[in-house]
Amino acid sequence: MNQEYQYDQGYVYGQGSQSSWAPHVGHDYDGDNYDFGCGPSTVPLGDPSSPPSMKHEPVNSDEGSPNRPDGDLYIRPKDVDYDFGDTVFRHSDQVFEWVQQLGFSHGYAFSKKRTKPNKITRFIPKLWIHCDRGGEPVLTGTHRKSGSKKCNCPFVLVTTYDKGAGHFKMEQTFPQHNHSPSRYMEGHSHATRLSTEQENIVVQLGEQNMAPRDIQATLRKQYPGQVFNKKNIYNALEKAKRKKKMGTTPMEVLENYLRELGYVFFTQEDPKTNRTEEIFFISHRAHDIWRAFPHVLMIDATYKTNMYKLPFVQMIGVTSTGNSFIIANAFITYERQQNFVWMLERLKELLEGCYEPHVIITDKDMALVNACHEVFPNASRQLCRWHISENIALHCRISFGNDNVYSWDEFTSAWSWLCQAPSEQLYELNKNNMYKHLKMVNRLITTADVIDYLENNWLTPKIKVMFVSAWTDKARNYGQHTTSRVESQHAALKRFLGTTNASLEQLVRYVDSVIKNQREELRRALSASQMVTMRHHKLPMFDYLRGKVSHKCLDILVNELDKMQRFRENHVTCGCSLYTGSGLPCACRLERYYYYFADIMADHHDGLATHPYLQFPENSVGRERVGRLLGRTVVGTAAADFEWLAKIDALQPFIEIVGADTPWWRLFESAMLSSYMLLTVEFLSTFTYEEREGATPQLPNDAPDEPEPQRISFRMLGNAYGMTLSRFAIVSGLYTPEETHTPAYTDAVRASNEAVQHRWWDSISTVEWDPNLSRGTSIRFPLIRYIHRLIASSITARRDSRERCTGADLYYLHALVNRTPCPLAHGLADYLSRQGSRAEGAQVTCGAFITKIAQSLGVISDNPQHLGEPVLAKGMGLKVMNGMRLLRKITQGRNSHTYRLIDPIPEPVREEPEPEEGHDDDDGGAGDDDGGARDQGNIAHEVEHVRYRYRAVRMPPVLSQRIEEMSLEIRRLGRQHRRHDRMLNWQIQMMSSIANSLHIHDPPPYQDDDEDDEDDD
Repeated sequence: MNQEYQYDQGYVYGQGSQSSWAPHVGHDYDGDNYDFGCGPSTVPLGDPSSPPSMKHEPVNSDEGSPNRPDGDLYIRPKDVDYDFGDTVFRHSDQVFEWVQQLGFSHGYAFSKKRTKPNKITRFIPKLWIHCDRGGEPVLTGTHRKSGSKKCNCPFVLVTTYDKGAGHFKMEQTFPQHNHSPSRYMEGHSHATRLSTEQENIVVQLGEQNMAPRDIQATLRKQYPGQVFNKKNIYNALEKAKRKKKMGTTPMEVLENYLRELGYVFFTQEDPKTNRTEEIFFISHRAHDIWRAFPHVLMIDATYKTNMYKLPFVQMIGVTSTGNSFIIANAFITYERQQNFVWMLERLKELLEGCYEPHVIITDKDMALVNACHEVFPNASRQLCRWHISENIALHCRISFGNDNVYSWDEFTSAWSWLCQAPSEQLYELNKNNMYKHLKMVNRLITTADVIDYLENNWLTPKIKVMFVSAWTDKARNYGQHTTSRVESQHAALKRFLGTTNASLEQLVRYVDSVIKNQREELRRALSASQMVTMRHHKLPMFDYLRGKVSHKCLDILVNELDKMQRFRENHVTCGCSLYTGSGLPCACRLERYYYYFADIMADHHDGLATHPYLQFPENSVGRERVGRLLGRTVVGTAAADFEWLAKIDALQPFIEIVGADTPWWRLFESAMLSSYMLLTVEFLSTFTYEEREGATPQLPNDAPDEPEPQRISFRMLGNAYGMTLSRFAIVSGLYTPEETHTPAYTDAVRASNEAVQHRWWDSISTVEWDPNLSRGTSIRFPLIRYIHRLIASSITARRDSRERCTGADLYYLHALVNRTPCPLAHGLADYLSRQGSRAEGAQVTCGAFITKIAQSLGVISDNPQHLGEPVLAKGMGLKVMNGMRLLRKITQGRNSHTYRLIDPIPEPVREEPEPEEGHDDDDGGAGDDDGGARDQGNIAHEVEHVRYRYRAVRMPPVLSQRIEEMSLEIRRLGRQHRRHDRMLNWQIQMMSSIANSLHIHDPPPYQDDDEDDEDDD
């Protein structure tokens, strides 16, 4: 099919040899040569208005010239079959995609010329597809240097939907092109156009701040058969950016994005211009971490990050694992004190009454330093040592010159020792040494300016206390002396942005991704510290720390052990900077644990000493009690293990003795609750109980109409309470409101009948009552002995052995077993008042009862997360009962066994009075025989209880006491003998090791000459 086409007037053809153009011959997709029509021609240049026609006939390669003899230039387009064949298409988009891919494979690209959709269903039954070079160029009348790829290509495909067949059919209207196929498809916009899926990928990668060239490389890897243009990637990113803005201002875009992320943000506008000047924002994830680790706050600003040239302020904290985390961020217009005050006040509001930072580290920006002092007056203000060193290098390096590098290095080393001086005496010593060094090199350089600069700017009394360890380590800075953590965050931010003109939204996007990563890293470090045990942490002194403190903490202690060895060898002290600055045992304190094989306990002193609930006036009783209580350890209250009692079939007898719903049962149930350090310390520091003389625990006044006086007061989580003893009996969970008016409460007498109690003791014990020697081990009934341990571990807890049975123990034990009323509420109040006044070093065991009081008053919930880690109660189960020798093991099979309580110890034979004079000897003899028979029966019964056999022998109390003393002395001598044996074995081993090291062989066996003498005799 031959057809002529008109060319634009802009096309000029060369003439003969006068043309300097070289022939431009390409290759089509079949390997044949074709000519683009710009080679030299022998045809005279004709009228530009009527250029030579181009006929679609094959080029005769044999002639060696692409020009026909008649002067017409022929171009052979690619012959492509667009027949669908057996392929069935039921949608117009499927048809267009198939045609487009077929055209791409042959060097052509197509576009939709016309569609005819249904007005209701929007289905397209007919589609016109034409070449992307079809149509004529449109003249815009502008002076831009632009061109057009349009060449009026007549190629058109028409496809229609056949309702009968149910699919599309092809109608080839103009199946020929008037141009050759493209050798490279990068020039066709349809070939490089992004699909919807690809645009989503571009937007997602762009949100990660990936460069367009990297996005292009990623798309090439994911779609290897497609061509991608970088311009389309830029357009997709810009399209997504405009879609987000939706006609809003940049500030509205930022606020919408912060709301989308769930951030808390504040803004401050200029009242005159109503223009936003400050923006403060914080993530809820960062807020949770900030409330857990608020001790150290580092603040610094960075510049050249956004298109508005606003300083970007970041507030950074540090966790117990040594990880940095972003607390909050702010854009401020001016670095003035009022701007920093507004920013820090917003940060303080978010603490919601929790800990305030102990230390704030900044550079020497006095506006920021003064703002920190105004908002956080109790925090220690410290300066960044790195910024100080940079300023000193900027002002003093020139004084040393380029040839005195060694002198400058010595000066920087001396300055570092000055900053790290742990005491004021060492600070003065290091300062004098540094000045001596400067005077020694004064012959070569001028150091007077250096000394003047240091004295006037950094070593003043007001400034030196803000960066020298002798003063800064008095506050808990946890080893942080610089803002390097903030500087590292700034460097990472600028690497991520890659530009100085980023939008505020880009900065927020980066901050949000960093906070998510920091949270995941913190959780990983905490989980590893809890589950993973490092080999170098397997020291006996760390037994109570592994799994409870971070690996970073244990690493610090291990390094401190190495320092301890060096300090001992050099006979110097550690300075205790680790203890004062981080709250961890320093080298001199670790020595006691190391050489005496003591365990380091987790210390809660730092977290509680500065808590607002534990702040009391100077020289007050509460301040004195807090000081003592912080030096003690809160341990779980000893409680009955009801589950274990049920396993050994002892729960029902226990209930029969104690009672199912009695004050004693409620007391033992309360002991099963967890304890909390903060709640316990605050309660005991403020608890007062005004005891009055009287017969009943309620102690009513003589006038019955007068109300009961308030005798108990305490404080819980900042709330003060005052109440009567009867009200205290209710909130402690011992009595119900109705029971406080019954004889079970009102008839409880405090003055006990000691004679009755002593006789009762004789009935349950194997020895007579002695207030100084009686012990729970002599109680014949195992369950009563178990109850005695519960009483001695709770309401009458004391420092000495819990096996000892005091008068108070006997009183409460007699009241419990015999169901007689006793002032249990008075006993608990008296016990709590004694716990708060005990000396340091003792354990606090009453936390469970304080938790019960807090729950009754509604101060805390059943699971208070804000009070820290709970201290669980100590159930008296198998381990305790087995140690008390209360259980016997019963084998039930080859590999199974169970436990039961031992049988009660038989009642011992008591000392009988001597018969009176004149008594019948036969009767006495009979009596003796009967008594001997009784004794033999008892002794025979004692065979099952060898441990108590000696108790059945008739002996006076003095002899029994002497036997007890002798048994104690025998045990003491046995321990001493075992120690001597261990010492002797150790000496033998040492001598053996020394002999091996000196290569000394064993001497020949010793021959005794006495044997020969005996033979001679």
